[in-house]
Amino acid sequence: MKAQLPHQFDKNAPPQHYSYLKHRRQMVRQVILPVVFSAVLMIALIVWICMATFNQGGDVGRWAAMTSLGSTAITCRSRGS
Repeated sequence: MKAQLPHQFDKNAPPQHYSYLKHRRQMVRQVILPVVFSAVLMIALIVWICMATFNQGGDVGRWAAMTSLGSTAITCRSRGS
């Protein structure tokens, strides 16, 4: 007798194998949770930088110059120059 895996489109059939349940838990813990956490962290960082720059009289020109310098340095370095 062969073990039957549940059909992936049948929502009413619960998974029967321990390894499948373990895989689902690991996928949530090792893939989905870090991606969601990173996205929330990036959004919070963007909001914090915008508030610090624009609300308190930050020097936008200085930030733009540093960004241009950094992106130029990264581009030149990646080309092997």
